[in-house]
Amino acid sequence: MNGALCGYGALQPAGQSYKLHDFAPDAFMMWEPDDAHVTLGYGYNDGSSYPDPDVDGALGRRHGKKGGIVLAIDSHVEYITYDTWRRESKLPTKNRMFCSPATPNGR
Repeated sequence: MNGALCGYGALQPAGQSYKLHDFAPDAFMMWEPDDAHVTLGYGYNDGSSYPDPDVDGALGRRHGKKGGIVLAIDSHVEYITYDTWRRESKLPTKNRMFCSPATPNGR
């Protein structure tokens, strides 16, 4: 699950949580983990992952060597290429992966 859903640890005061409308509809809520790097602590380390492939493994390749499956806030599912994932994960602005309501840049 995307750590943005809990603000990457900067969650609101106790007893409060973010609402669906706090996120863009196309923001990624979940993705298949990179289980090829499980021995390094990636993939299944906890329920709050970081989308940067250099930090937390990010998108897995179970459904093809070129990409993986993601679930968006609006409940649509899509296949995204690994190249697209890597490119978008490096954007300095809020995007589909880095979408935390806690900060202006989504990180």
